[in-house]
Amino acid sequence: MKRILFSIGGGVVFPILYFLLLWLVFSIIKLFNVSLRGDSWSFLILISPLEWGGRFYNFLFPAQFEKPFALLKGPAILSDLVGAFLLFAVLTYAFLWYRSRRKRLA
Repeated sequence: MKRILFSIGGGVVFPILYFLLLWLVFSIIKLFNVSLRGDSWSFLILISPLEWGGRFYNFLFPAQFEKPFALLKGPAILSDLVGAFLLFAVLTYAFLWYRSRRKRLA
């Protein structure tokens, strides 16, 4: 039961910490006047954990026709938040499960 509660907490706290870490990295990059393009590999690697919610949204609700972005903004942001929560909650649960299993075997 503790593992589930900690994984829910990890699903809330870790995306926030990751977003703040990204903001700090991009602020330092801007401080040195280096532009980071949206199509560069380093940007794509850094932002990929927060992007899975959009992929989840596209999987559940495939676009039948082109919709204006204004209609998709709310659901897309919500799916990004839910996707980041699920990703980090599952990763936290897996880490806690591995840690408890390792303690039992030792």
